[in-house]
Amino acid sequence: MTSAHASEVKRAGHKREAVFAQIIGGEVIKGTGKADVSLDFETWSVKGGTWSQIFLYRGARAATLGPEFRECVDVFPDDRSDYVVDKDSYKVILAKKMRVIAGLLSNDAHLKTFLYRAMFSDSVDYLVIEKGRKFLEFNAEDVVEALVSGMEVRNSRGEQKVVFYVEGVRAQLGQLEMRNDSIQHYKEIKCRFNLPILCKFLEARCAVNEYLV
Repeated sequence: MTSAHASEVKRAGHKREAVFAQIIGGEVIKGTGKADVSLDFETWSVKGGTWSQIFLYRGARAATLGPEFRECVDVFPDDRSDYVVDKDSYKVILAKKMRVIAGLLSNDAHLKTFLYRAMFSDSVDYLVIEKGRKFLEFNAEDVVEALVSGMEVRNSRGEQKVVFYVEGVRAQLGQLEMRNDSIQHYKEIKCRFNLPILCKFLEARCAVNEYLV
């Protein structure tokens, strides 16, 4: 993603949050936390688009998800040029770490903890997904329970990623991977979800409130 595209995505996100806040009579929460809108001591995380970034963490921030995630970040040398000249060796080491994470998240209890921390930081009450000219609202607890019971966790073919699928189907809900593509984005662990697939998945499994734009 270019810097211009990233800025466009960010502006669209801010507009989306403002529209939803106006609909419910709430306020937009400034900053980079998980909560985007608040009203009467309740909070909402507002998402839209196709692929939505759930988190992009470095170092100590990655460690808040668990030591296994920090270990993925620490696979790579501090000097990116050392990584660039020997990428294959680092990919072999990363594959071992990603297998560990896939195994960890295949356990329901660990997966539940990860989802709460990754998506809601234990402080967001609702997930809202923009769908056409509607906003669909799901309770955070329902979202986590649905994902834990209906999501399959696997490694990608090259074992450089952890991939989340709808159980029994090849539809990809999301993925977790390292980002090392530039000096600005190096030694970062990233998680994102495919919102159209996630929305369809949640609509089939959770109670939903609709807000028309």
